[in-house]
Amino acid sequence: MNVLSSEMGDSLCSVVKFRPLDFLFIVLTIFAVGLCCYNLFRSQNGNPVLSVQSGKEKWIYPLNENREFSVKGILGETKVVIENGAAFFAASPCENKTCLAGGKIATHGMWIACLPNGVFAMVEGSEDSSQVDALSF
Repeated sequence: MNVLSSEMGDSLCSVVKFRPLDFLFIVLTIFAVGLCCYNLFRSQNGNPVLSVQSGKEKWIYPLNENREFSVKGILGETKVVIENGAAFFAASPCENKTCLAGGKIATHGMWIACLPNGVFAMVEGSEDSSQVDALSF
């Protein structure tokens, strides 16, 4: 066993020979990972908006304006209500009505969906960093 270590040299660095492109690859990899982390964890700017999607269509509504509207889905129309800075599904043609029990969404990243009808709604925009969430623990 000592013969093997003496052939390899005293340190691992003498065994691994780095070429100039190896250093470039390492630097570019670190830069790419850093850029991905920055984009993932950066705060969102602007006022919060509700992004509603059904099939290939997408609508964006400000959360600071009260309104009611319907979104046509696979089974029929889902009624969406924006009220006092929060959004929720008020009616949907699906059988089990689980989407109606989804409650109100008001902060960045929260979402509700009516899967049978193919309607998805998500809050995008400003992120309130003063709130505690599951990632804080």
